[in-house]
Amino acid sequence: MGSYSFPWNTVNTLVGDYVVKNIQDQWSKSNAFLYRAKERQKSFAGGRSIQVPLAWKPAGGGGQWISGAELIDTTVREVLQMAVFTPKTAVVPITVTWEDEKTVQGPNMVKGLVDTLAEIAKTTSIDLIGTDLFNDGSDPRRMTGLQYSMKDFTAGSPDSLTSQSYGGITRAGTPGLSTATNGWWLHNGDATAYTDAAGGGGGFDPLTAGQVMRVLGKMWAGIRFASGKSPTLILSNVGSFTCYHNALSLNDRYMRPQQDTKMAEAGYDNLKYKTAVWVIDERAPRSSAKVEKIYFINEDAVRLYVHEDANFAFEDFRKAYNQLARTAYILWRGEMIVIEPRANGVISSVSTAVSS
Repeated sequence: MGSYSFPWNTVNTLVGDYVVKNIQDQWSKSNAFLYRAKERQKSFAGGRSIQVPLAWKPAGGGGQWISGAELIDTTVREVLQMAVFTPKTAVVPITVTWEDEKTVQGPNMVKGLVDTLAEIAKTTSIDLIGTDLFNDGSDPRRMTGLQYSMKDFTAGSPDSLTSQSYGGITRAGTPGLSTATNGWWLHNGDATAYTDAAGGGGGFDPLTAGQVMRVLGKMWAGIRFASGKSPTLILSNVGSFTCYHNALSLNDRYMRPQQDTKMAEAGYDNLKYKTAVWVIDERAPRSSAKVEKIYFINEDAVRLYVHEDANFAFEDFRKAYNQLARTAYILWRGEMIVIEPRANGVISSVSTAVSS
């Protein structure tokens, strides 16, 4: 152990330091999606899996018009499909030793040790869920994140999704093409390698008229064509959001850009694109080369299912039989499920090296 070198002079011996009682959070970031998902959160009580019934074909082949004694098409058609998802469980342990508890008590205690550790663990739990919102599916124990449920397309003419199973249903190809596998279960994707390079050559330069708006409009239109619905939320990291903000500032109509008041009052930077709220999430995918993804989400088509007994539930402290320590747990169990992928989309490669 190194020697103690604090300068114990007359003043330091007679007075202590003033310690702020509130713990300052140095690692947790915003959870814009979780904040908005509270209103659409669904509870479940148990079961081996979460199963979502899907109507994927119209009844009676869509119906028909007849005249006279024409035959009616009474073909038996399977119009329902089932998507199956497995709930995932997250845990954050809180462990405290007997020795530490006895040290942090009495008149010299600034703040209770157990209360402080529980407070940090709760923040850690929320941070854990918020981070895995963007999980790519490589760890099957984690919540299925946006990088899997809205997987990147492969660049081509046109862009397409490589065959993938989501909810036990295979999907592949390009939305809107007859060659697509289960096109009704496909989200929209744009795999073009955009950059915000100055001079107009990168396709996402906010200072070149119309570039950013053209890219965003293409995704918006694709979602409308595929589903008849519009996104309500756009999630990205700071760089893409900055490109959009800079593009708006060039237009006099947007010198005071429209925001969602509720999100702004909650402390989230946001701007409106058409009828959707674009919100920054610092956990959204961003590579070391500053390449980002932009997610277009219809929140009615994305559900956060949470077990009613494990919604950041606190499992009380219990002592180990062979240690002077005790441990508690904060538990969360659930899954994020996209029940209508075609109402959502991802722009998967936007270089923001100039803007951020």
